[in-house]
Amino acid sequence: MLLQAALNGPFTKDDHPAMPISAAELARDAKACVEAGAGAIHMHPRDGDGRETFDPAGIDAAVREVRAACGVPVGVSTGAWIEPDLDRRLELIGAWSE
Repeated sequence: MLLQAALNGPFTKDDHPAMPISAAELARDAKACVEAGAGAIHMHPRDGDGRETFDPAGIDAAVREVRAACGVPVGVSTGAWIEPDLDRRLELIGAWSE
């Protein structure tokens, strides 16, 4: 059985002050989840304003930092609400390198 930890979803620090938003916070919580038995991570990286993003630089940086912290597979949300325009969403996702 594989346990996947979903770190933050669409939630913000307004929902809970301990919600991991930055890449460093995501990495810290991912490491704790793996130490508790998770075998994979799912997360919603944010831009500098705390909004969910598909920006390749932000996604790649967050994925790199989380992978380095925990060493398990890392998945990122591809929810349509983050970028409603399908062509633009696919363009951004296609530019991810991590």
